[in-house]
Amino acid sequence: MVRLFGYRSGSSFLHKCDARIKLISLFVLGTCVFILPRNAVIACIAIFFALSPAIRFPMKEILLSLKPIVYYALILYISSIVSALFAHAPFPLPFIPSERDIVILCRLALAFLIANAIYRTTSPLELREAVESIERGVVRIFRQRAEYRRLLFSESLSLLIVLIPEVFAVWQAVFRAWKARCGKKGIRMVLTLFPVFISVCMKRTYIMSLALKARRPENT
Repeated sequence: MVRLFGYRSGSSFLHKCDARIKLISLFVLGTCVFILPRNAVIACIAIFFALSPAIRFPMKEILLSLKPIVYYALILYISSIVSALFAHAPFPLPFIPSERDIVILCRLALAFLIANAIYRTTSPLELREAVESIERGVVRIFRQRAEYRRLLFSESLSLLIVLIPEVFAVWQAVFRAWKARCGKKGIRMVLTLFPVFISVCMKRTYIMSLALKARRPENT
């Protein structure tokens, strides 16, 4: 099972790229995705698929990493059908996907691919150090002393960034446990696993916060 946003070691040009550049690019490109014209978004997706061998990103893993987009597309399609039926739209208009929904899905797919590529080629430690380095640079620009105790924003942001792949890893672990017990997909699975999923995520977050606290210079 492909771990979404999980780091994979490698020697591609993205692996060797500075983590600060990749982190800034993640926010910049993530914003640009939602303001680019429709044709530009489709072209970028095509370019990403074409360049996937350069970052050692197999086509099968790309398609599997887009699985959450498929679920969202299904929900969006069903909601559009229900809305059209309530509006008494003539047949077969309720069952024809709207252009707006297709464009939204393309934008989400591109944003998902960019984020997954950056997370796949950057380790959690590199992400945390990149955030701290960026904050130190901002502090120096304003001519303030960049001490560790002033990097509270870095701690919070890096913790959030690092937790994103952990959330997907927890869900996949919980799902595998459910599947190993011959559980079936459906509403019952979601109702049963969701409390367990939240509980495990909270526990991992707490453990990670304790680890960060123990590594502060004042505690060494």
